[in-house]
Amino acid sequence: MRLDHVNPVEVETIMRFRTIRLAGFFLGVVALGGCYTYSVAPLESLAPGLQARVRLDEDGFGQILNQAAMSGVPMEMIDLERRGVIGRVVELQADNLRVELRGIGGTVFAAAVPTFQIQEVALRKFSKPRTLAALAAGAIAFGAILKGTAGGTTSPGEPPGPDNMVFPLLSLPLR
Repeated sequence: MRLDHVNPVEVETIMRFRTIRLAGFFLGVVALGGCYTYSVAPLESLAPGLQARVRLDEDGFGQILNQAAMSGVPMEMIDLERRGVIGRVVELQADNLRVELRGIGGTVFAAAVPTFQIQEVALRKFSKPRTLAALAAGAIAFGAILKGTAGGTTSPGEPPGPDNMVFPLLSLPLR
């Protein structure tokens, strides 16, 4: 689209609308990221269907690594430092835990671990304070963009012409 035939005010209006939509999208993403947290819980609180983070001793983690390798999951996808996995609990018995883990490309496999090798369990729960904080931060950023203190132009008067238009939210200095 050639900008020399378009009214500069219309171009600014279109760019402002795109900025508002982009800011709204980021507000939603930030809020969703703050919604959940993992809190430590006793092993007995696990139940099928719950999302959990399970930390294992060295032997238990070695078993998970072997099961993942046999299922075709690349070792680069597994955090070797924390010795833990995050997945959905499939089955919990007195001596065994089965957790459904995600592999490459959205594949899923169930890994089995003896319960005596589990060092810590954390359940995924909704976090109201984190969600409110994320929404507040996003609303402040959204308001700053709408008000013009972040992104866009800061010069008073006429809107910029097509030749010197500034695209908000992404300004990189050229060197």
